[in-house]
Amino acid sequence: MKGFHPCIRTFPGQYQNKPKAEKWAHPDPLLGWTIIPKYTEIIPQGFRDTKDFNKVDLNSGEIRVMILGDSFMYGVGVQADENVPNLLQGKLIGKYEFFNLGMRGWGIDQMYLAYKKYKDVIDPNIVILAYIDDDVRRVLEAYRRGEGFNKLSFTIENGRLVPRRSMSQSQMLLNAIMEKNVFFSLLMRYIYLIKDVRSVVSYMFLDIAKETQQKKVKFVVVRIPTKDFANYNIISQRLYDFEDLFRGTDVLYLEPFKEIRQIPSWTVDLYLNDRGGHLSEAGNQLLSDYVYRHVFKESK
Repeated sequence: MKGFHPCIRTFPGQYQNKPKAEKWAHPDPLLGWTIIPKYTEIIPQGFRDTKDFNKVDLNSGEIRVMILGDSFMYGVGVQADENVPNLLQGKLIGKYEFFNLGMRGWGIDQMYLAYKKYKDVIDPNIVILAYIDDDVRRVLEAYRRGEGFNKLSFTIENGRLVPRRSMSQSQMLLNAIMEKNVFFSLLMRYIYLIKDVRSVVSYMFLDIAKETQQKKVKFVVVRIPTKDFANYNIISQRLYDFEDLFRGTDVLYLEPFKEIRQIPSWTVDLYLNDRGGHLSEAGNQLLSDYVYRHVFKESK
């Protein structure tokens, strides 16, 4: 247990919004938070893009690509033109138009809500959802300490996706024990992941898959490897892997780690030394090349 700290699950209404001192973001009732548009390269909808999503030309003739993700698609630590969506745009300019809905700190639930909010606005021909394993865990939370914002959180009831309600007495007791015991808190985290999170994430993935298939839209899911993949055990590997979920569907599921681990010094060369272990310029270039080869090369 050395180096680990107790973790608890946050619940609706447990905390009030308390944004960090730099105030880079503001609350959004549906998405949790977006970036304050006053920053450069931030559009009115609060995303790191140059195109106002409310002024999309649906008759331009270009193939529209919606990219959903977290800080890795946003491009923390690199210039805007060095993140994956812009690198792909540079390779495919004139035929494809990319819309970057990557947001710092988002979980898969927030990516799902962003898809729902903007699917008719952007009317994409291709939807790419790129996630890291932590984005799966974030589905557990109704409040994000790192960002200081509340967010919607969901559960499955009678086969339907519904928002979680306030914390029960039993859940409060579990949290009290988790706060004091590292082993128990980690054990409960695994139980929550197996019992709650995978069913919620699976529902969201399959809902997007169903809608995109009906509209003849290509849906691509990319599992982005982080530095801690070097120390993954088989249980961790399976908990966050959703490849089997899409067997028998038209969804393209990509695992770049199989290629990345062939690079001898991949943990050093492809990542920054920031707290999030984000991709460096070289890492973004490698990932964009990988996505280009598997998704766009044949149709260029």
